Amino acid sequence: MASAVPNSNVALPEAGELTLIRPFVLRLDSNGYSYLDHDGRPLITLSAQELTIAKQMGRPRTVDNAFRRVQEKYADLKIELPAFTSLLQRLLAAGLLHIAKDVTVIDDAAKLESREVQRVSDERKKIVQQSLQAAEEKEQLRRERTGHIRTKVIPVQTELQPLLSMGLMMSYGMAYDEGSLN
Repeated sequence: MASAVPNSNVALPEAGELTLIRPFVLRLDSNGYSYLDHDGRPLITLSAQELTIAKQMGRPRTVDNAFRRVQEKYADLKIELPAFTSLLQRLLAAGLLHIAKDVTVIDDAAKLESREVQRVSDERKKIVQQSLQAAEEKEQLRRERTGHIRTKVIPVQTELQPLLSMGLMMSYGMAYDEGSLN
């Protein structure tokens, strides 16, 4: 197992659920996966095995529930309860693990943010559908006037922010051959 955190003798709660903080960033180097403080010093360094085990705490779980899950899912790792408990203590001491009730507010905020993102996405889909319908009607009139059928090109993006590459492609297409694609 990788290096321990100073003061890793933090007591695990006797009852209740623990969960990893979200999001968190680890630095990979020759020592393992390190969680750093604001000055770049490692608070904890995990081996690949420890990281695999720790990710089981991504959802709130009791220590017993998490240990059973690790034993079922990763039987080949052959981790014993004392080593598992020690890992959780190190994660708790490093600030990567929290008592689940402490992150409820964060989860609620994330749900609200997620609902807002979905609302904005739904509004944008409606605007896109209206725009496509208007463009189709305009194209139909042009086709009746000229008799020329053009290939339909519909730019699609899934990001909430416009992609620069999409804008570059569309502007090139609009300028190509003195606007013949418009």
